[in-house]
Amino acid sequence: ALLRTEFPLYWYTGQIVAIGLKTKDADIVFYRDNEKHLDESAIINMFWKYITDNLTAHVGVTYNGKAFDVPYLYGRSALLGITPPIDIITRRYWHRDDNHWDLYETLGSKSLNFWCSVFDIPNDDTLTGKDIPKLFRQGKILEIVSHVTKDIQKINILASKIKDFPR
Repeated sequence: ALLRTEFPLYWYTGQIVAIGLKTKDADIVFYRDNEKHLDESAIINMFWKYITDNLTAHVGVTYNGKAFDVPYLYGRSALLGITPPIDIITRRYWHRDDNHWDLYETLGSKSLNFWCSVFDIPNDDTLTGKDIPKLFRQGKILEIVSHVTKDIQKINILASKIKDFPR
């Protein structure tokens, strides 16, 4: 039990609290909600179903998703007995046929907030991923949802600013 609370950065010891994505029309965040009986397994299943039903022909854009988010999502899915319905490409170096563009790989090893300041992207989010475990323990799920939503928006704006960069 100690590992699950003290080492949240590893998929085999942490948990997923929220998963966010941007569509043409909206920012969507699937998040754990005890009142609605949405646990980690439920939100992962909701995410995979949404992706399968709506976004399979599109390119997903992440920030450090190849090294962190996608392996974490696949690892948690495996531990919970959930079979991912699609393969999100995590190979190094983007190819035009890939369904995943990682901005971290394109820009280099600085934080998302760093690149937001370089590209003059508004950023009023004072939280980082490091804050999520503490907020979760404190039951502050809506603060986590707000952070995830702001990250989605920053990633979207950053992607639009560098869309012509070589990948």
